[in-house]
Amino acid sequence: MSDPNQIKLGKVTLNTSDEESIPGLQLTYLGKVANAALLLPYGLTARPPNDTLCLVINIGGQEENRIAIPLGTAKRKKGLKDGETVIENQITGSFLYMREDGTLEINIPENLETLVKAISIKASGATVLETTKLTITSPATETSGSAKIGTGFGCNGKTPQGAATLGAPATNLATVITLANNIRAALIANGIGS
Repeated sequence: MSDPNQIKLGKVTLNTSDEESIPGLQLTYLGKVANAALLLPYGLTARPPNDTLCLVINIGGQEENRIAIPLGTAKRKKGLKDGETVIENQITGSFLYMREDGTLEINIPENLETLVKAISIKASGATVLETTKLTITSPATETSGSAKIGTGFGCNGKTPQGAATLGAPATNLATVITLANNIRAALIANGIGS
């Protein structure tokens, strides 16, 4: 005879040590407090916060041999359209949102740390980088194509007489910086820069 309570709903009350070979958590269900192994798909590692709803399953009908499959919390991103997927940290608000129209939205409330051997970005349209400060640290920096330095380069918001363009490929960042400084000096000399 099968146990009618072999599959039940529970809630996470405490994460146990994440140093074990199989991660576990403490949960409550049917008025009981018990430990369970955390079951997640291959390649996904997570620590569900307290109050995460879980599906609790007794393996082989044995009450002491249970696994928990986290289902989500009330704080999850809502209103998704068919096919949309979100990977999120509901505590910090960071998320990776794969939208219905093919857009990938990434929210990072703090810092982005990327550890890679090399980066190659190929965009079929314009690429815009907006930041309050850009620092490039590299033993060798190369550019190819033309570089355009336009409005707002030390000009107090005034548009210079045409934008300066580097026609020949710049072999390194120092060339671009030298040219930019020369343009800035010329603008200041003409009274439109500071």
